[in-house]
Amino acid sequence: MTALTILNDGHNHAHGQAILERALHLYSLSLPQYASSREVVTLEYTSPSIYRLELMEKEHFSDAQECFMLSHSPLGIQCQILLIKVADRTDVIDLLNTMTNLRKLTVICEHDTWKDADDLWLLSCSSDNEQPSLSEVDEFLDWFKHRLPSTYTIIRAPKKFNYDLTFDGFHPIQFWIDSKMSP
Repeated sequence: MTALTILNDGHNHAHGQAILERALHLYSLSLPQYASSREVVTLEYTSPSIYRLELMEKEHFSDAQECFMLSHSPLGIQCQILLIKVADRTDVIDLLNTMTNLRKLTVICEHDTWKDADDLWLLSCSSDNEQPSLSEVDEFLDWFKHRLPSTYTIIRAPKKFNYDLTFDGFHPIQFWIDSKMSP
């Protein structure tokens, strides 16, 4: 087993930890309901082989306190690839600054209003038939690019994001961190 999803019912922490201890080659852990019960016990799971966390709960955006607890949890400290929904874009900056092993972050921000390429085309039709540049339209992406070092590659995830998870119209932003060049 290399990937596992654990649903949190508030009572299965010991059982989940026992599975993790037996799964020696597990590299990916999905906790789709980690915050729904407001219990962060699932973040206390430990497993030396896990380096990818998916915390994309459908109805929940992690706030600053939850991001802080994640970044200081055993799995958060060793995490290299993180998928998460956050309440505010400043939470992204905090995660990038505190999760020192992070190499890739895929994030959805609650207040991000970016539209897809079809909407960009509609915008372009209203002015000189020239499509606006992404930085003119994508204020969120531009905001991150002005606040993060050039060692970060920051892009929008493709329209057909390769997950079974439905993002309800949100378009994730992906950050790649070049650890050789990061301060």
